[in-house]
Amino acid sequence: LTSRALNNRVEGFVFRLAKRLFVNKETPPREEKRFITGITPSGIRTYTEGLKESVSKCYLLSDPYQSASQYLMTILRQEALRTGQTLITLLDPLRPDLIEHLIFPDLSLGIFTLKYPELEELPGKRLNLRRFYRPEEIRPHFARLRFNKKATDELLSQAIEQLSLTKILHDHLEAYYIPAMDFEAVESLGNRLIQKLTR
Repeated sequence: LTSRALNNRVEGFVFRLAKRLFVNKETPPREEKRFITGITPSGIRTYTEGLKESVSKCYLLSDPYQSASQYLMTILRQEALRTGQTLITLLDPLRPDLIEHLIFPDLSLGIFTLKYPELEELPGKRLNLRRFYRPEEIRPHFARLRFNKKATDELLSQAIEQLSLTKILHDHLEAYYIPAMDFEAVESLGNRLIQKLTR
């Protein structure tokens, strides 16, 4: 729905940004795919430890509908691969086919979506992507978009609550079996099995 509301300025913007950021290295690109956000019993957590040290320059993408930021991330990744960059592609834990953030270690550069609050504290240039939507295309569907957001938040809240309850049961169960475990015997058995399989 919101992807159809993107205006034609977003394409020019992202290619100009890519041209400014990436010099063609004429070498094969290197990409690692990782996750730094997780749905945990304590809530949604984005693990930002080390990010401030690994990047000196950040672009922070503020996008209420996520379509412009996803388009931007997709094109930037494609251009980075085309020009032989080294990059770390950080994926969305709920939709691993979507890009949440991009890090370019050689450039000391990070491009982050502000989807979750932990990244708000990162120093960097904030880009408001709302300008890349046509308001007349969003306005008729605003109630539906707001309902979808509320429903998503509620489902995530329920998932976190169930994970929290499951962790309580898990910890209760561990209190019984951990004292009864012979970890040295298990490790010894595992080592023997590995040796047997690798002969």
